[in-house]
Amino acid sequence: MTEAGTIDKDNDLEETDPNGNTNSVYYKANSTFFLPGHTDARDAYLTGSFNGWNPGELAMTKGPFGWTIRLYLAEGTHTYKFVVDGKWYEDTANKNRLPDGHKGFNSVYRLGRPHLFALKGFPSAKTVILTGSFNGWRSNELYMHKTADGWELPYTLGPGNYEYGFFVDGKWMTDPSNPLFLTTGKAIP
Repeated sequence: MTEAGTIDKDNDLEETDPNGNTNSVYYKANSTFFLPGHTDARDAYLTGSFNGWNPGELAMTKGPFGWTIRLYLAEGTHTYKFVVDGKWYEDTANKNRLPDGHKGFNSVYRLGRPHLFALKGFPSAKTVILTGSFNGWRSNELYMHKTADGWELPYTLGPGNYEYGFFVDGKWMTDPSNPLFLTTGKAIP
C-alpha cells in the first residue's frame, strides 16, 4: 500500500493485512504446472501440500492443449494433484510420486537441493520409513532405499528446523547418528 493509501488499480491481486488495509500483491512465479488434455472440461485446479489441499483455490488456465498455472513455491518437497471437474488426477507426466494414503499416489515436485537422510545398519530390516515434521509425521509415505551399509532417502527440505525419526519394520526410533534431540512431551507417532 502506498503512503496515500491507494492500491494498484491495474493489479487484481489483493490481500488484507492484519490492520484491515487492502494491499496490492506481487509475486514472481518460479514453478509451472501443466495438465495436458481435458480441453472439454469446465474447470481445472491445482491442489497440494502448498495450499493445504484446497481443491478450489488455484484455478488453472485453459489453453488449446490443456491447462496451466504458474506459482511461486518455496524450496522443499511438494506433493500435488489436479482436480478436473471435481475428479482428482495425479500428474501422469511426472514419474515422481508418493503414496497418498488412499491407495493412490500424489505427484511430487522438488525445488532445491535434497538432503540425504541415512540410517546405518539394519541389514535384515524389510522396510525403513522416514517420517517427520516436514511430512506431517505420515508413516506410510517416505520408504527408504536399502544400500550396502544401511538405508537412505534423498528428500528436499526448505530452510528451517525439522524433527524426524524412522520406523524400522514398524518400530519407532530416533536417528542414532544425530546427537540433537528435542523433547516436546508429545507422543511420537
